[in-house]
Amino acid sequence: MTVDQTFIFVIQCIVATSFLGTFVTYVIIMILRFRSVQAQRRQLKLNQLIEERILPQFVEERGADELSVSIDQSLLDELALMNKRNRQTLIDTLIRLRWHVAGTNALFLHRIYVLLGLNLDSLQKMKSRNWYRNVQGLHELTLMDYAISDIDILRFNLSEVSELRSAARSAFMRFSKNEPFRFFDEVRDPLSI
Repeated sequence: MTVDQTFIFVIQCIVATSFLGTFVTYVIIMILRFRSVQAQRRQLKLNQLIEERILPQFVEERGADELSVSIDQSLLDELALMNKRNRQTLIDTLIRLRWHVAGTNALFLHRIYVLLGLNLDSLQKMKSRNWYRNVQGLHELTLMDYAISDIDILRFNLSEVSELRSAARSAFMRFSKNEPFRFFDEVRDPLSI
């Protein structure tokens, strides 16, 4: 092989590699866009389901006389058949709705959360080895007013990850019946930046 042939071969390899790299990049972009479109469709489907099925079951607040919160069983059956991704989307949607309502309607959303076993999904996240899953589980349980035992929360209080410590302290202050500020006894780092 002469120097010219070697040079041409090297150039051909570089061009072929760049074409292959470009093709792989476009395939990855297409896959990511397809996944985001699927996630948007799931979210839209859940939003339609909520608008059509859950929101009409909200009741008007009537002062002191509390109504018993009843949930349509067909709605629960329909929601119970969701796969894991849809269940996470449902948790996010219920949290978003729960943030905007209070009283009987908040209790209604809390009951849907518990009856569908979504609280078990959040509790499972708290048992994960990944700190960001622990934070996600703590936030979900806290925002849906699902009481967590003090022992489960305190084990995150001494974590090396500041986000996890902060989420654990927030949940502990919210759910501790006896001493909501007991974690101050063990704090060795600044509470804020």
